[in-house]
Amino acid sequence: MDDKLRHLIEQHGGYITRKEIISNRYLYYRLLETVKSGEIIRCYF
Repeated sequence: MDDKLRHLIEQHGGYITRKEIISNRYLYYRLLETVKSGEIIRCYF
């Protein structure tokens, strides 16, 4: 996982929303890749 993405998730207590990351396209696509690989679990509320 990308260090910037990990840091952002840690800052938000382990949860991150699309709204919080959409402004940074690179991190958004890294997030999608980590979900696809199974490193991160996507939750729907």
